[in-house]
Amino acid sequence: MKITKKILLITILATLFVGCGNSTGGGGNAGESSNSSPEDNVSKFSKVTTLNEHSDDVESVCWSPNGKYLASGSGIDIDDEYLGDIIIWNVKSGKKVRSLRKHSGTVISTMWSPDGKYLASGSCDSTIIIWNSSTGTKLETLEGHYGCVLSVCWSPDGDHLVSGCTEGIVNVWDVKSGECVLNLKGHSGPVESVCWSPNGEYIASCSNDNSVIIWNANSGEKIRNLRGHSYPVNSVSWSLDGEYLAGASNDNSVIIWNANSGKKLKTLKGHSKGVRSVCWSPDGRFLISGSWDSTIKIWDAKSGECLKTLEGHSESVTSVAWSPDGEYFASGSYDKTVRIWGTTVDGKNTESSSSSGGRSSSGSSSSGGGSNPYYDNPGYYDPGMNPGSGGGNQDNSYWENYYRDAYKRWENRVSECINDLNWARTNDMKQMLIGTYIQNVHDAQREMRNIRSEAASKGINIPMSSLENISVY
Repeated sequence: MKITKKILLITILATLFVGCGNSTGGGGNAGESSNSSPEDNVSKFSKVTTLNEHSDDVESVCWSPNGKYLASGSGIDIDDEYLGDIIIWNVKSGKKVRSLRKHSGTVISTMWSPDGKYLASGSCDSTIIIWNSSTGTKLETLEGHYGCVLSVCWSPDGDHLVSGCTEGIVNVWDVKSGECVLNLKGHSGPVESVCWSPNGEYIASCSNDNSVIIWNANSGEKIRNLRGHSYPVNSVSWSLDGEYLAGASNDNSVIIWNANSGKKLKTLKGHSKGVRSVCWSPDGRFLISGSWDSTIKIWDAKSGECLKTLEGHSESVTSVAWSPDGEYFASGSYDKTVRIWGTTVDGKNTESSSSSGGRSSSGSSSSGGGSNPYYDNPGYYDPGMNPGSGGGNQDNSYWENYYRDAYKRWENRVSECINDLNWARTNDMKQMLIGTYIQNVHDAQREMRNIRSEAASKGINIPMSSLENISVY
């Protein structure tokens, strides 16, 4: 792995449906009622297809407007060169249609244009690429960011793109000219997610400064700042009627706000670790959320009740997206897979895999914990998963590879954090942001030491990397 946005916690999960937590908040009416109960609808959800072509963490998934295709973003090593890797999938067959590999860093965000003709991708190479979705041809490269592009979103009319980046700025682009027409400054940390309102009048953005901001999409004026989360906000999603905004955070919760008044309506609690992604159902009745705890939860948006927890991914769920018709949703994960979830047929789960390389789903889930959700949630290993207990009957070579791989991933993370820190210093960023990057390095170094110590206690020797104790002051 070369460049990724966050760090994951390896857990081995069973493919089960279990109940989940609770909600708090005032009497908001997010979601409309219907004749059938929410429980009746979601009781049918099951994993139907697992897509296994990616060789690295899957950072994003998105549906084509006609629901026939999925795009997923990741990265790949080819002949010692690391490239962004976008795969377009045929949903019906589960087969790869093509790979798009013009980025020189991990693809963090992908999104189809409203008419389905184009695909936009944001990458850790600091660029956005516009693709012809039918041919896979690169049409245009948008340059102007100076860090990882963490999120891209098309305007409803397809004429503009909005993007968020690690330097804490939101850019609005004219797609035809390729020019940046608005530069929105208001966040004090990396912008993790951006989302255009359904009527095209507003843009929502969230950041690891714990805030969500609503902007006027035409003037760039800041309309309101939505507070409520106590840790970084990773994802925002607008309901299709434009009335509500949902935010997912490393404080393990999802918050629903009234987008017009800014009033907090519901706090959805149930995940044991930070929530990486959130998405509204097309009819506005449900929300899905994906978490560092490797699970997906389905929520009744009106009551805030968690209706189902879907387990199956073996590592953190990075992205969730509902299909345009509401019949399916997709999830991407650090277990390198994309999964499509849908309804049962004749009461039986219809699970299949597009290749034989999928991971086993047997094992036990890991509980959450940690004083700092921003770093304790996404770990690369589970210190409670000792050889011979809780992880199946694995031999010593399995655990040696397990710890060595975990150590290498954290070593890569230290390198990434140092690169971020050097970029911040070179570009004269605020001291607060530089301090955050320094802390990032220290936290990653701490995990390297923890993994080496844990391995040593099991008789596994991991040579110490020079990055484990490098000073960045």
